[in-house]
Amino acid sequence: MFYFGYFCSVKLLYSTILFLSLSSVAWSQKDTIDYSMNVWTLDTYQRKMEVQLDTFLDGFQNYNPIYQTDYSYAFLGNTGQAAQNTIFAHRNSHAFLFLTPYTPYLFTPENVNFYHHKQHYTQTKYTTNFTKKNNLQNIDLKHSQNIAPHLNVGFQYRLLGADGQYKAQKTSNHFFRAFASYERSRYQAFLVYNYNKFNSYLNGGLTSDTLLDNPNLSYDDTKLHPVNLSESKNAILSRNINLKHHYNLMPHQATSDTINTNQRQKTYAQIGHEFDLEYNKRTYTNEGNNGFYKQYFIDSDVLDSEIASDSSSYLRFRNRAFIKFPDDSSGFLPEITLSYLWQMEHFQSYQHNFSSPDHFLAFQLSNPIFEHWNWELNGRYGIVSSDLIINGQVSYFLGHRKSHFINFSGSFSQTDPNDMLQTYHSNYFWWDNQFTEKQAISYIDLNYQHRKAKLKIGVRQEIIDNYVYFAAKQDSIWGDSTYTSLGWINAYPHQETTTFNILSAYLSHQLDWGPFHMKNELTYQKISNDSVLHLPTWVYYNSTWFEMRFFKKVLTAQTGFDLRYHSVYLADGFMPATGLFYNQYSKMLGDYPYIDLFINLKLKRSLMFFKLEHINKGANGNQYYTTVGYPMNPRVFRFGISWRMYN
Repeated sequence: MFYFGYFCSVKLLYSTILFLSLSSVAWSQKDTIDYSMNVWTLDTYQRKMEVQLDTFLDGFQNYNPIYQTDYSYAFLGNTGQAAQNTIFAHRNSHAFLFLTPYTPYLFTPENVNFYHHKQHYTQTKYTTNFTKKNNLQNIDLKHSQNIAPHLNVGFQYRLLGADGQYKAQKTSNHFFRAFASYERSRYQAFLVYNYNKFNSYLNGGLTSDTLLDNPNLSYDDTKLHPVNLSESKNAILSRNINLKHHYNLMPHQATSDTINTNQRQKTYAQIGHEFDLEYNKRTYTNEGNNGFYKQYFIDSDVLDSEIASDSSSYLRFRNRAFIKFPDDSSGFLPEITLSYLWQMEHFQSYQHNFSSPDHFLAFQLSNPIFEHWNWELNGRYGIVSSDLIINGQVSYFLGHRKSHFINFSGSFSQTDPNDMLQTYHSNYFWWDNQFTEKQAISYIDLNYQHRKAKLKIGVRQEIIDNYVYFAAKQDSIWGDSTYTSLGWINAYPHQETTTFNILSAYLSHQLDWGPFHMKNELTYQKISNDSVLHLPTWVYYNSTWFEMRFFKKVLTAQTGFDLRYHSVYLADGFMPATGLFYNQYSKMLGDYPYIDLFINLKLKRSLMFFKLEHINKGANGNQYYTTVGYPMNPRVFRFGISWRMYN
C-alpha cells in the first residue's frame, strides 16, 4: 500500500498531464529537425567529433550524472556528492586536486557541445521523487539557436539538488555554460564559459555500521541515524573561459558550407590558437567536531571551540598556438600538427602560495594508411618540468564497410606529482612533502570492436611507478560496533617507490532481439600491489528491458531493470576535511547487487521515466555501502521528464 500511494500521488498526476500536453504540442510539429542539426565537440587541435543528439530512450532512466558518464562508481550515497570510478582505467584527475572527486559533474571545455541548425532548439529535463521528504530536484535546460547563418549561440543550466536520505547530506549544485561558434570557410571560432558551484554537507559517515541492521528502524527513520559531523560543509567554485579559433590557409575549392561535421577541409595548412583561463576555489567549514578530528594545526584554541574554516585555490592561464598540415590525397604523408603551449599555474592554501610556469612543445601525427589502416601518434614535453606524455594507436578495419576493427593503443606519461600533494596547509591537515620522483603511468590496450553487433572486448596492461596515493595506515575506522575516527589523521599523501601493474579485461555488448534488449558491461581487474591501490576484481552492469510500440508506433515504452555489482574489496574511505578518497585497511565492502526497476516512455519529442531504485533492499543483508561509512539510499521512487522544442 505504501508504494501504491506513491503512484497515486498528485505529483504523478500532474507530471503525466504535463507529459501528454507537451507531447501533443510536439505532435503538431514536423519531426525532421534531427536530420538537419549538426552537433559536435572539439579535440585539443580543434578537430570536430560528431555527437549524437540526446533523443534516445535507451538509458533515459539513468538521471544521475555519474551514471551518464560510466557504469560503476563509489560515492557518498546522495546525488551530486563526491564520486570515484571503481575502474582504474576510467578514472580522471584534475589539476586542482580537490575537484578530482567531482569531475563526473563538471562543465568543461572538453565536454561542451556546439550546434548548427536552422531553427531554435530547446531541451528540458526534470527529475524528482514523489515525497517532500528527502526531496530530489534535478533540472537540465539547454538552448541553442543560429542568430546568423554562420553564428550559433546557446546556453545550458543544470541544478543537482537533493536533501539526502541521511542526516547532514544535503547537496545544492549549480552549473551554467554559455557557448558560441562562428564558422566560415577560412576562419572558425568557438567560445565557451563554464560555471560550476558545489555546495554540500559532509557528515563524516554513520557512527556505526550496525545501524542499518536494526529491524526497528523504518525507511522514515534514516534521518535519525547518528552521523559523525552535523555541520560540516563543502563549497567548491570552478569557473573557466575558453576560446579556440583557427584560420585555413589557401583552401582548395573554398566553400561556405563548413557546418557539416563530416566535411574534410582542403587546405595547405591551418594555424590555430587557444586561450584558456580557469579559477577554482574550495572552502571547508566545520562546527561541532564531536572528537572526529584529533589534530589542529593553525590555532589549538580553535579546536576547543570546535569551529574551523579552510580555503584553497588554484588559478591556471594557458595560451596554445599550433600549425597543422593536412595529409596528402595519396594517404602516404600524415597529417602533422606542431604546437607550443605556455602555462602558468598558481596554488594557494594557508601560509602557502606557489606559482608554476611552464612551456610545452607538442606534436600530433595521424594518417589513414590505404583503405584498412588508421594510426595516430601524439606527444607533449614540458621544458621547465620535463614532464613527458606520449600516446599512440593503430586500427585495422575488417570488412568492406569497416563495421568492425581491431584497435591497439598505448600511452606513457612521466609527470611531477600535483603541487598540492607536495604542500598543503589547513586546520586539520598539514603536509610539506618532498616527492622527488616523477610518477610514471604507462599502458597498452588491445581490443576488438564490432559496431553493428554493439560489441567491444579487450585487454589492458598498466604499469605504474612512483604512485602517489592517500592512505590511513594502521587505522581502526570500524570497531566492533562503533565507528571511530582513530587513525583518520593519517589520511595523508604517500608515494610508493616500487613498480606495480594492473591487468584488466573488459567486455561491452548489447543484444537486440526483437522487443528484448540486454546491455552488459563487465570489467576484470588484477593488481600486483594491493597495499597502495584497492580495486574490486569484478565490476558488472546489466540493463535488461522489453521495448514495445503502441498507437501506430507513435508511443514507445520500455520496461526493465538495471543491476550494478562489484566484488568484495577494501573500498576507500572519504575524508571530509580534504574532500578526497583514501585507502583504508579495515573494512571490506561489496558483493551486494543494486537493482532498480524502470519504465521509460517516448511520445514524439517527449520522454518520461518511472524508476523504483534499490528494489532489493534487505534481500541480501543491509551492508549497502560503496564508500566506508556512507550507505547508499534505501528503496526510493523517482520519475523524470524531458521534452524538446523547435521553432
